[in-house]
Amino acid sequence: MEQFREDLEPKKNASQQCGRKPGTYHWFAIQNNITYFAEFDQPKIFYADNAKLLRASYDTFGAFRGNTLYIVPTDDLSLLAILHSRPFE
Repeated sequence: MEQFREDLEPKKNASQQCGRKPGTYHWFAIQNNITYFAEFDQPKIFYADNAKLLRASYDTFGAFRGNTLYIVPTDDLSLLAILHSRPFE
């Protein structure tokens, strides 16, 4: 990766030709800050964005899901009931 370092470094300003979007990340790291990482350990509702119908599930095990599933960190099961109600079909 070292050969691509100049293109992977965060830009210092908008006029800089080479580099990725400005930020505090290292050149070898992903550029978006993952501050929500701890949310995966919490109780949560997860749902898919590529399904015909909304099917939400509740997780208390701290599971990690793929990139086509989204999470709502909550321990409120009434939200899960609302998501499974007829208006959401």
